[in-house]
Amino acid sequence: MARRATVIKQERSQADYLLLLDAGNAWLNDRNPAKLSRGKSSVEVMNKLGYDAMALGLQDLILKPEEVAQRIKEARFSVLSANAYWKGGVELVGLPYVIFEMGGHRVGVLGLTAQGVREGFEIVSPTEAARAWLPKLQCEADIVVVLSNAGPEVDRELLRRFQGIDILISGAGQRLLQPEAVPSGALLFSADVSRPGFAGERVGVAQLSFDREGKLIGYSWRRVVITPEFAADPEIKAWVESVKGKVDW
Repeated sequence: MARRATVIKQERSQADYLLLLDAGNAWLNDRNPAKLSRGKSSVEVMNKLGYDAMALGLQDLILKPEEVAQRIKEARFSVLSANAYWKGGVELVGLPYVIFEMGGHRVGVLGLTAQGVREGFEIVSPTEAARAWLPKLQCEADIVVVLSNAGPEVDRELLRRFQGIDILISGAGQRLLQPEAVPSGALLFSADVSRPGFAGERVGVAQLSFDREGKLIGYSWRRVVITPEFAADPEIKAWVESVKGKVDW
């Protein structure tokens, strides 16, 4: 995480505008401190790294409803899902979308969760949620990003069925493949699926250019593998050391 912070800071220093996004399953894994803290440590470090938004994944919703509510309260970034509801199916767990004003554009980011069963939650069809929310988002934003943990097949269906998506970041697919241009003109990115014990080892960096109307006119992409050659950010390194062995969360 300390070397990841260095990479993020370098990118921020070189970019006019930057969004730091996570496509889901970010809070829990089989290792401490995330497991022991029930995701609290994950939210803490995401806050420190300056994340802007994340989509909820099914793994995040292994937490109890009260734990999820607390993690959302702690987050200084937007927690998104247009199709995950608290039990009863009335109130969404997170925000359906968020809008960022950047460089004269309004960038809308919609979050989607894979449909599945989680105790204390009701997760409806991500495709139907996209049908309901995309028209509203497209009225409010001139650039539309879908941050999806719904799965590769659903993600491709979304791009086939709905016009107006500029970028779709798939968080439940393969490992950081090259972005794919689809017939609608959108770009499909696959986010990192980490190996056990190597979460955060790889970062995808996309540089995107839009015209005044918000049409994508160019992009570049690279995969950054965070090796020991990257210096550790002192602040995050100190935080990591402080949570090692911590038992009281």
